[in-house]
Amino acid sequence: MSSKHILVVESNEDDAFLLRRSLKDLPFCTSFLCRSLSEARAYLSRIGIYKDAENYPAPDAVITELRLGADSGYELLIWMRENKNLRSIPVYVLTGAISPHDRATLTGMGIKRVVEKPNGHEELKRLLTDLAREVCGSQ
Repeated sequence: MSSKHILVVESNEDDAFLLRRSLKDLPFCTSFLCRSLSEARAYLSRIGIYKDAENYPAPDAVITELRLGADSGYELLIWMRENKNLRSIPVYVLTGAISPHDRATLTGMGIKRVVEKPNGHEELKRLLTDLAREVCGSQ
Protein backbone atom coordinates (compact mmCIF):
# COMPACT_ATOMS: atom_id res chain seq x y z
CA MET A 1 0.00 0.00 0.00
CA SER A 2 1.37 3.43 -0.88
CA SER A 3 1.74 6.32 1.52
CA LYS A 4 -1.21 8.67 1.97
CA HIS A 5 -0.94 12.42 2.34
CA ILE A 6 -3.44 14.09 4.67
CA LEU A 7 -4.23 17.81 4.80
CA VAL A 8 -5.07 18.83 8.37
CA VAL A 9 -6.99 22.10 8.79
CA GLU A 10 -7.00 22.99 12.48
CA SER A 11 -6.57 26.35 14.23
CA ASN A 12 -6.18 24.94 17.75
CA GLU A 13 -2.45 24.38 18.32
CA ASP A 14 -2.83 21.58 20.87
CA ASP A 15 -5.34 19.62 18.79
CA ALA A 16 -3.26 20.13 15.63
CA PHE A 17 -0.15 18.85 17.43
CA LEU A 18 -1.92 15.72 18.72
CA LEU A 19 -3.50 14.94 15.36
CA ARG A 20 -0.29 15.39 13.37
CA ARG A 21 1.58 13.29 15.94
CA SER A 22 -1.01 10.53 15.55
CA LEU A 23 -0.61 10.66 11.77
CA LYS A 24 3.20 10.77 12.03
CA ASP A 25 3.18 7.58 14.11
CA LEU A 26 1.81 5.74 11.06
CA PRO A 27 4.73 4.93 8.71
CA PHE A 28 2.52 5.06 5.60
CA CYS A 29 0.99 8.46 6.31
CA THR A 30 2.24 12.04 5.89
CA SER A 31 0.45 15.25 6.72
CA PHE A 32 0.56 18.99 6.25
CA LEU A 33 -1.07 21.49 8.59
CA CYS A 34 -3.03 24.56 7.51
CA ARG A 35 -4.14 26.80 10.37
CA SER A 36 -6.79 28.83 8.54
CA LEU A 37 -9.40 28.73 5.82
CA SER A 38 -7.35 30.97 3.54
CA GLU A 39 -4.24 28.82 3.95
CA ALA A 40 -6.21 25.63 3.20
CA ARG A 41 -7.72 27.21 0.07
CA ALA A 42 -4.28 28.30 -1.11
CA TYR A 43 -2.89 24.80 -0.55
CA LEU A 44 -5.76 23.08 -2.36
CA SER A 45 -5.67 25.64 -5.20
CA ARG A 46 -1.90 25.39 -5.66
CA ILE A 47 -1.38 29.12 -5.09
CA GLY A 48 1.89 30.79 -4.05
CA ILE A 49 4.35 28.52 -2.29
CA TYR A 50 1.92 25.62 -2.67
CA LYS A 51 2.54 25.40 -6.44
CA ASP A 52 5.37 22.98 -5.72
CA ALA A 53 3.56 19.63 -5.86
CA GLU A 54 6.66 17.74 -4.76
CA ASN A 55 6.81 19.55 -1.41
CA TYR A 56 3.04 20.08 -1.13
CA PRO A 57 1.37 17.00 -2.65
CA ALA A 58 -2.33 16.81 -3.35
CA PRO A 59 -4.05 15.32 -0.31
CA ASP A 60 -5.63 11.88 -0.31
CA ALA A 61 -7.95 13.12 2.45
CA VAL A 62 -8.70 16.25 4.48
CA ILE A 63 -9.33 16.39 8.22
CA THR A 64 -10.81 19.73 9.21
CA GLU A 65 -12.19 21.42 12.27
CA LEU A 66 -15.50 23.27 11.83
CA ARG A 67 -14.38 26.23 13.91
CA LEU A 68 -11.32 27.83 12.35
CA GLY A 69 -10.86 30.94 14.44
CA ALA A 70 -12.90 33.70 12.77
CA ASP A 71 -13.74 31.44 9.83
CA SER A 72 -16.06 28.49 9.49
CA GLY A 73 -15.01 25.08 8.31
CA TYR A 74 -18.34 24.98 6.48
CA GLU A 75 -16.93 27.57 4.07
CA LEU A 76 -14.08 25.21 3.23
CA LEU A 77 -16.42 22.25 2.82
CA ILE A 78 -18.83 24.12 0.55
CA TRP A 79 -15.95 25.49 -1.52
CA MET A 80 -14.43 22.01 -1.89
CA ARG A 81 -17.77 20.47 -2.92
CA GLU A 82 -18.28 23.22 -5.53
CA ASN A 83 -14.83 22.60 -7.04
CA LYS A 84 -14.89 19.62 -9.41
CA ASN A 85 -11.18 18.92 -8.80
CA LEU A 86 -11.66 18.71 -5.03
CA ARG A 87 -15.11 17.23 -4.45
CA SER A 88 -13.90 13.64 -4.62
CA ILE A 89 -11.37 14.09 -1.78
CA PRO A 90 -12.65 12.33 1.36
CA VAL A 91 -13.24 14.81 4.18
CA TYR A 92 -13.36 14.03 7.88
CA VAL A 93 -14.75 16.67 10.23
CA LEU A 94 -13.32 16.94 13.72
CA THR A 95 -15.24 19.28 15.99
CA GLY A 96 -16.57 20.01 19.46
CA ALA A 97 -20.22 19.48 20.27
CA ILE A 98 -22.39 19.23 17.16
CA SER A 99 -26.13 19.44 16.77
CA PRO A 100 -28.14 16.72 15.04
CA HIS A 101 -29.02 19.30 12.35
CA ASP A 102 -25.35 20.10 11.66
CA ARG A 103 -24.49 16.39 11.59
CA ALA A 104 -27.28 15.78 9.04
CA THR A 105 -26.10 18.74 6.95
CA LEU A 106 -22.53 17.41 6.90
CA THR A 107 -23.70 13.91 6.04
CA GLY A 108 -25.74 15.38 3.20
CA MET A 109 -22.60 17.13 1.94
CA GLY A 110 -20.88 13.76 1.60
CA ILE A 111 -18.56 14.13 4.58
CA LYS A 112 -16.90 10.79 5.23
CA ARG A 113 -17.16 11.00 9.02
CA VAL A 114 -17.99 13.55 11.72
CA VAL A 115 -15.97 13.07 14.90
CA GLU A 116 -16.74 14.91 18.14
CA LYS A 117 -13.72 15.87 20.23
CA PRO A 118 -13.90 14.53 23.79
CA ASN A 119 -13.00 16.84 26.68
CA GLY A 120 -10.20 14.80 28.23
CA HIS A 121 -6.64 14.86 26.87
CA GLU A 122 -6.16 11.07 26.96
CA GLU A 123 -9.54 10.46 25.30
CA LEU A 124 -8.67 12.98 22.59
CA LYS A 125 -5.30 11.31 22.01
CA ARG A 126 -6.97 7.90 21.66
CA LEU A 127 -9.67 9.26 19.34
CA LEU A 128 -7.10 11.00 17.10
CA THR A 129 -5.00 7.84 16.89
CA ASP A 130 -8.06 5.86 15.83
CA LEU A 131 -9.00 8.55 13.29
CA ALA A 132 -5.48 8.57 11.86
CA ARG A 133 -5.61 4.80 11.37
CA GLU A 134 -9.02 5.07 9.72
CA VAL A 135 -7.92 7.82 7.33
CA CYS A 136 -4.59 6.28 6.40
CA GLY A 137 -5.54 2.64 6.69
CA SER A 138 -3.32 0.11 8.37
CA GLN A 139 -0.66 -2.10 6.93
